[in-house]
Amino acid sequence: MKKLALNNRFQQLVDQYFADIGYLAQSIRGYRFREGQKYMAELVAQTIINNDNAVIEAGTGIGKSFGYLIPALLSNKKVVISTATKNLQQQLYDKDLPAIVTMVNPKLKVSILKGVANYLCKLKLQYQLNHAVSHDQVFLAELLRINQWQMVSKDGDLNKLNTVSEKADSVQSVRTDYTSCTGKACEFYADCFFKRAASHANQADVAILNHHILAKEVQNYTQCDSKILNDEAVLIVDEAHSFPDVIAETCGVNISFYQVIRTIDAFFQAYKLEAGDIPALERSHQTFLKTSETLRLLIKTKEQFRINFDLLLKERNSAHVWWQWLIAIKEMKNLLSLLEGRLSELPLYDAQLEDITKQLDGLSQHQTIGTYVVIESHLHYIRFKEVLINSSSKMKAIVDSSITCIFTSATMQIDGTLSYIKEQLGLKSCIEAIIATPFLYQQHAMLYVPQYTNLDDIRVCIDLIDKNKGRTFILCSSIEAINRFANGLVGKIDHPLLIQGQSGREALIQKYRVLGNAVLIGSFSFWEGVDIKGRLLSNVIIDKLPFASPDDALIDAKLKVAELDNINGFEQVLLPKAVLRFKQGVGRLLRHETDKGLITLLDDRIINKSYGKTFIDSVPPIRKTRKHATAMAFLEKLQ
Repeated sequence: MKKLALNNRFQQLVDQYFADIGYLAQSIRGYRFREGQKYMAELVAQTIINNDNAVIEAGTGIGKSFGYLIPALLSNKKVVISTATKNLQQQLYDKDLPAIVTMVNPKLKVSILKGVANYLCKLKLQYQLNHAVSHDQVFLAELLRINQWQMVSKDGDLNKLNTVSEKADSVQSVRTDYTSCTGKACEFYADCFFKRAASHANQADVAILNHHILAKEVQNYTQCDSKILNDEAVLIVDEAHSFPDVIAETCGVNISFYQVIRTIDAFFQAYKLEAGDIPALERSHQTFLKTSETLRLLIKTKEQFRINFDLLLKERNSAHVWWQWLIAIKEMKNLLSLLEGRLSELPLYDAQLEDITKQLDGLSQHQTIGTYVVIESHLHYIRFKEVLINSSSKMKAIVDSSITCIFTSATMQIDGTLSYIKEQLGLKSCIEAIIATPFLYQQHAMLYVPQYTNLDDIRVCIDLIDKNKGRTFILCSSIEAINRFANGLVGKIDHPLLIQGQSGREALIQKYRVLGNAVLIGSFSFWEGVDIKGRLLSNVIIDKLPFASPDDALIDAKLKVAELDNINGFEQVLLPKAVLRFKQGVGRLLRHETDKGLITLLDDRIINKSYGKTFIDSVPPIRKTRKHATAMAFLEKLQ
């Protein structure tokens, strides 16, 4: 690692904190000096001094949180930190920052701002309680417990509600959302939990956001309307590998099909209770219900996660249903004037239906260059989304400003360079570094790519699971693969089998930890953000190289744009994302310097295809084998 020429003040401060017997070693129990962490802190300090931007890959085990927090807090500037997950947000707020703030400046004001849906909406809660007669006893009992909790809650963060399940319908019914928010017209505006959290973030010296909130702030900043980002701020984007996609999917219309249905259902229930005498409105509502179900079935029969919205409008039958659905909503909106003075919450419903019709009209007449409209269809939701083809256009306003931007992650380099992530972020020149993990992959881990002779992949999994006494993650690239492995392993292994979908992600991870010998099968939500140290996870099996499907509507759009620009779509669109995802999967194995384990890839394209070298060169140096006996012997030694 090269020595950096910093100004004397920052050099001295960095040395004082990160030296062998520095402030960190003296103040934090168990702290150990790490050369890579000190180097990262020096890079961050240099970036702030030069009012520059930086892209830093800090391998697992570097301790990147301290590496960026200390120089940022010492800068005397507002610090805005963004993370991809609520878990890391909470870790920074509850654990890392309190320890550092105490050392640097105990007077610093620190705030956390999560996505809007994490906060209780007092207006929604009042509405649900006012309509108690329409609820069953369980739902009502849960509402009363929520009401008791919110009376003593300081922040209204529903993640801290422990008397009602976060998955309960009662909790979903009182979450804040932008669609139904009436802003200053709301009687609870002064006491709104989300507004209060946003206000604290505006005024804080250190604000911790998630990527979705930051994406909205980036959008606001381009319109000179950001309350959190100021021109002198230090912006740190942790887990930055995922931020370009969040930017692309956040800076446009994003409306939930089921939220539309719930909003109109709530309005119609209130209408029936307080008025109920407008036949035209009831006819429109019947049309809405009928077309909602037809539209839902049309979308679900596509059996794709992302669907091209334009294709929906080009097919005669589906287009007819769409326009009937939208016209029914507009008719109900237009008939609201007949309820003036007769419906107690008319302003709320008027604002909600106005917002819904405006967004759906925007999608129907979509003509924005550089964006693409998709329908996302999942087991539990359907969303209509306007997505940017290239996120760098939105990022340029930030990276070209006087804000100091530091982008960091454990997985950003591809084939030894940071070119791909820099292009995605709209960066041309900046400070950049790849700081290798201190973990000894060459000694502690092995990559096994089976040579299939008389063994199929299910048989390989069974052998490895039995030899390792469970303690296995099987990371899949599709729901179909999850089902195939689950069906193949049920009744064939003597270890608990946890399958994505049995319960929520965090509940499955917690159950895996408690059981101690389980096998967990999951798709992309388990490829990153899961931190299981020690022997609990010493066997990671990856079903195949995680290329996105060209059938995905958004990927298809990007490939078409690449073709028009005479760019190799495979090399510039499909390959980089697959490599970063693969690195995330590999990164689940070693989470501590003493961890050891086996990574198995059930896809020999990494050996037989020319692009396989890009995957191999993008992960830490590691022993490799194609022999089943060698892999089994490696696991045997771990026992």
